[in-house]
Amino acid sequence: MGITNLLPALSSVEHKVTLCGSKHFQIKECQGNRNESNGSSGTQRRNIRIGVDISSWIAAACHSNTELIDERHFSNFGRNELTTIANADDPSSQEDLHQQQLARNFISTATKSVLRRIKSIQSCLSPDLIVVLDGGSPPIKKATVDSRKQLRANAAQQRDELVSHHNTRASGKSAGKNKNDAHGGIGTTLDARSHLSNHQKISAAKRAGATSRIIYSALVDSIFHILREKQIAFLVAPYEADGQLAIMNNQSLIDYVISEDSDLIPYGCNACLYKLKTFMTIGDESDEAYQNCRGTAILLRKQDLTAVTSTSFNLYGFTDVMITCMCIASGCDYAKSLKGIGLVSANSAVREAFETKKSPMSPLEILFGILFHKCHGKVNDDEKGSYTVSFIEALICFRHPVVFDGSACVFSNINSPDEQLMEFAPYAEIVNSHNIGHSNKRLESIVGELYPKELCSYVVQGVIDPKTWEIRNKNDDNPQRVQDCLQEWIHGKDIESGN
Repeated sequence: MGITNLLPALSSVEHKVTLCGSKHFQIKECQGNRNESNGSSGTQRRNIRIGVDISSWIAAACHSNTELIDERHFSNFGRNELTTIANADDPSSQEDLHQQQLARNFISTATKSVLRRIKSIQSCLSPDLIVVLDGGSPPIKKATVDSRKQLRANAAQQRDELVSHHNTRASGKSAGKNKNDAHGGIGTTLDARSHLSNHQKISAAKRAGATSRIIYSALVDSIFHILREKQIAFLVAPYEADGQLAIMNNQSLIDYVISEDSDLIPYGCNACLYKLKTFMTIGDESDEAYQNCRGTAILLRKQDLTAVTSTSFNLYGFTDVMITCMCIASGCDYAKSLKGIGLVSANSAVREAFETKKSPMSPLEILFGILFHKCHGKVNDDEKGSYTVSFIEALICFRHPVVFDGSACVFSNINSPDEQLMEFAPYAEIVNSHNIGHSNKRLESIVGELYPKELCSYVVQGVIDPKTWEIRNKNDDNPQRVQDCLQEWIHGKDIESGN
């Protein structure tokens, strides 16, 4: 997730801030033109407006959670019981209830972890808070999503794999023979083997996280329920939460973005708070404990990035477009880097390409030539073509993500594309397909489709899940119109695909 080594490279311009009960914020220090005057001299105080990307918090809560491990894996008696159940023709309903209880424990633990962080922010700053979650994954990210899903599935298989007492003892004997029983014999080696197996199970459970879509959806539903109950504003982005928050920040709808994802930098976010840490009485969830909550964070502002100067990494004179190109060239979720191209080499390549004067070629053409020359090994024509396409698509995804603008889904900045990028014909062709009124299919195949206005409203409110296109909380009395709207969308997609 994010751009490798980007945040450490920007450490010289980071600001370490302390969050310690600051109840208000000076309006004159905010970005944008949303200053609010009380009609007299001086500035009026208002609460800080903060957008929080909790998708990374949900992922962290899932991958630090071991509640889905069946505790019977940790004892010989339990392993024998699991083996008996696995060999049975018809597992008992009692076993189903046990698995359901594990899932409920997992959801409860993860929900508390996420909500504790949100409550800590409220206690430290008393901000006007809006929580933003990832919606669907843009088509360009499909390969990355599928790869991560497979890794989680493999980890879940290792977590749930049965290790019989017999196999553990056999492995222990074999290990004991190899070591000539030097440290206490077979019994000691068997204990060590059992401990290793348990450690591997715990590690696998953390890597697996919420492997089931049903469990993950139930976890998000649980968080939504509490957010609504506590009247905390939230929004589900049409696609990536990073792009949604960056646009909201740049439009001065929010003052700061709290996130752990460095992708906000290539999205062009104005002000980000990273590495948020809060401190309170350990184990105490009382209101008094939160009242004494303190926190620290790292503030990165876009206006400071060009002050990053060193012998190997220099952003002086870099524009938003150049920073985005550098991040893509060094490797991101949307496009892999060429072999041997990291952040430092990408930085120098972008500077050379965009500062070349009086060249008939566009900056992007020059950049690709430099990258192909600098990378390790030879790159054939097919590989060059494939890399160029993936780079352009990543650039479009960062510069023109699909976001919710308050009433509908839109391609951000699509009506004011970057002049330097438009000099490159393949990029201009995709962007112009929208600007001159042609079909959006090519653009949508990269960044995602524009949902109809009504459907979009249900998505951002968390009523419809854009990952599965299912209605959340089916037990609730959702208006019939929600179901009708979803069916109309699905039916329209079927017609387009010819089904």
